[in-house]
Amino acid sequence: MIYRVIGLISWQNYCEVVNIVSLRKLVDSDHEWIFRACQDLEIQRFTLIPRPYTREHAIEFLRTQSGEYSVWVIQSGDDPVGVISIHKIDESTGTASVGYWIAKWGRGQRAASHALTLLCEYARNISEIHTLTAQIATTNVASRATAERSGFKSAIDIAKTCPDGDTQVVALLYSKQINSVHKWPTGFMWGTGASSTQCEGAAPQSDWLAWERAGNAPKSENGNGFATRYAQDFEILASLGLTHHRLSIEWARIEPQQGVRDQNAIDHYRKILTAARESNIKIWVCLHHFSLPNWFAKLGGFLVEENRSKYWLEHVDFVAETFGDLVTGWQPVNETNYYATAAYLARGWPPGHNNVEEWLTVSEQIQLATAEAAVRLKQTGKLVVSIFGLSTLELLDAEPATQKFAERFYDANWNTGIKLFRDGVLQIGERKQVLRPDLAGSFDMIGFSYYSAHGVRNGKIVAYPETKKISPLGYAIWPDGLDLVLNRLKKELPNTPLLVAEFGVGTADDDERSKYLIAGLDVVHSAINRGIDIRGFFHWTAVDNYEWLHGYDLQFGIINRDRTTKPSSEVLRQEAKPS
Repeated sequence: MIYRVIGLISWQNYCEVVNIVSLRKLVDSDHEWIFRACQDLEIQRFTLIPRPYTREHAIEFLRTQSGEYSVWVIQSGDDPVGVISIHKIDESTGTASVGYWIAKWGRGQRAASHALTLLCEYARNISEIHTLTAQIATTNVASRATAERSGFKSAIDIAKTCPDGDTQVVALLYSKQINSVHKWPTGFMWGTGASSTQCEGAAPQSDWLAWERAGNAPKSENGNGFATRYAQDFEILASLGLTHHRLSIEWARIEPQQGVRDQNAIDHYRKILTAARESNIKIWVCLHHFSLPNWFAKLGGFLVEENRSKYWLEHVDFVAETFGDLVTGWQPVNETNYYATAAYLARGWPPGHNNVEEWLTVSEQIQLATAEAAVRLKQTGKLVVSIFGLSTLELLDAEPATQKFAERFYDANWNTGIKLFRDGVLQIGERKQVLRPDLAGSFDMIGFSYYSAHGVRNGKIVAYPETKKISPLGYAIWPDGLDLVLNRLKKELPNTPLLVAEFGVGTADDDERSKYLIAGLDVVHSAINRGIDIRGFFHWTAVDNYEWLHGYDLQFGIINRDRTTKPSSEVLRQEAKPS
């Protein structure tokens, strides 16, 4: 019996308190009003009931309940006005679908919305269920409105259909999380991300340390102490149930001078990787996370094609050979689209230029660099994942300048890396296409960071949504925007596994971080339930660290620098623990 968890008395009391509609179990005499209700053309239009619908059909429904998990009559006062049900529960995902219909005489009272809200409260107490879903025809406007009023979120179409009279139309999947802890697919990866400069401090022979010394950024010093406390950090992550961690091996540390490798630095990183393995933390290695060796920067960095095709690829091969036995996978270049903008257009990163042509060149070279690295790193037999920095853009007016801005935005932030991966074609602005079919499919998964959505009005970018709190980094704090990115990726790359490679919020308010995490995980879980293939979730970051131009004033971690865990870490621990 479905009442095994909550008990009939508490359920009835809740219904009485609401005092709008109530739900009761079916009785034999219900067949008469159900028969009358199902003569309605609207019910016949959007359900699978037989047509014509007879009393015998109603009696059979009462006898078998058509295979439903549990069915209730929706009552307004003493009058039955509809039916609502929970379908078979999928315990592997913690989801159950719901269905409902309202008789003609019960419409206009929002009885379905109130009933659905009651059902959600009831289902919270069924341990097998974490999320309710409803499959609704796109043309069923009334049913969609009912779901939305009850807190269900609409999704992309799910490649399934629903009846609309004698035809079939596209179905939408609506979902609502009803419990704070979800059930995740077997093997789902729970991780954190960090970088060498941010955790270990800038390398002595790096362009970032030179940038700091020139007064262009706060001093990183020793980062958050990871260089000496890495074993402790891995133990903490393991205690939280996390299984993966992405770090960067700093190029400027292992090759401080051109062609000269520092064995002490190499040994240091091997000790780090070994300690992770001993704590059962699987390591993903990033080869370029914003900073470069001074010698490489002085040669022009990624402005010069030969630097990419020779020195960069030599570095990739060396790292693969030297550390490949200790890593789980590779994420070659962090936020390929963001690096070029920060370094060659926005003046924030070294070399601090503001030159459109240089930006175009570096954008081209860095995309080629990460894809070429991916092809080489695959030869180690380990997985290779991208880290694109992705956000979406909402057009807030119909001005030509707004449309033009949107086109440029998606060209720079989406089309470059995704087209190269999907089609083997690299297109940077108005430049001649680079045809590289050998780089198509270079990644095993598409990983990405999400921090914000954006709006554009009168051709200029604005925070979006405008009603949300603005972060110290200048964007609206809106975890639901992650859903927009996932939906777009599903359309762009329908058969490609995805990884949420960075998700977090910079704030000293850890309660806000907890809420942000919960909301983001709701989005990810809902996306998985509607068929988006997401393989893991990496929080940015583990331990509060150096945040580039913001120094240590901006906190992203679930762990304090003194290695005490914050309450937000409990959100991840609860989600990551085995079912």
